[in-house]
Amino acid sequence: MVAFGVSGRNLTHNVRSRTVESYGVTGTANDATVMQTAINHAAANNILLTAQRDSYTLAAGVTIPDNFRCDFGNAWIKRSTASAAAFDLWTNADHAVGNDGLDIRNVRFDGQRQANSLTNANAAHRFCGLRLVKCAGIVDNVRADNTVNGEIQAEGNRAGIIFEESQNIVATRLFASGTMGSGVFVIAGKNHITGVWTDDNTGSGFTSSDAADNDFHHIYSDGSGYSGVSINGARIRASWLFGKNAASGFAGVNIGHDGAGQGCEDAMVDNVVSEGALGWGIVLKNSPRIVGRNWRATGATNNL
Repeated sequence: MVAFGVSGRNLTHNVRSRTVESYGVTGTANDATVMQTAINHAAANNILLTAQRDSYTLAAGVTIPDNFRCDFGNAWIKRSTASAAAFDLWTNADHAVGNDGLDIRNVRFDGQRQANSLTNANAAHRFCGLRLVKCAGIVDNVRADNTVNGEIQAEGNRAGIIFEESQNIVATRLFASGTMGSGVFVIAGKNHITGVWTDDNTGSGFTSSDAADNDFHHIYSDGSGYSGVSINGARIRASWLFGKNAASGFAGVNIGHDGAGQGCEDAMVDNVVSEGALGWGIVLKNSPRIVGRNWRATGATNNL
């Protein structure tokens, strides 16, 4: 497993802030109620929410309203293993319209799926660490480990971190490890994502679906069960895609799939590397007029 040791950025200098603990007692078997109160009040009053503890336990999901800002200093948000209940740990409050003004930094999520033997063969077990639907804002240095989800939309829109139909999400430094399914998943929308590191996920480390006009840069996957990096969507601008040790029958890097919205027509894709794939090195499908350079595949059972 890759050791992710990224330092959190401190946003509290000269900013009005309060800790989660100022809203109630934490460190209990279920910190969800206190955390929800803290999030709602902070968002409504232009307060930056910070964390005093190293970890919090949730026995229910927490929702994020408009204008929520946080810097949790790399604190962990952990799913309670007291029962096998599955729920998105954090998701935005309004999936129909979306939520704006988000600024989420330095948060780590742990689904602890292994403790309850959760499996994506059971649709009710699928959940995200962070799920943002139709949102806009900033996401920086967020990690989601050990969640359970499908690999494709037909299996349910879930991933360690997922952006669905979100507009103007600027995401940097995303991490996913030990996820049953996709580590980071982008569905439609128009976003700018830079710096994704994933390892040991049973689906793709990073995948997109119908993600026209998105920007994806510096994406890394090691040891996926599907293709390590899989991008799909017209006019994508992508660079520095790296897939290592992908599973048999899949590719280190997959660019385009068959089906409406799944090609990468008119895309620009530079600096693609695949190493040690048990299937193909780099696969290109359904992507007319794509422009690319510096593609390299080594050590695959099948290369380009």
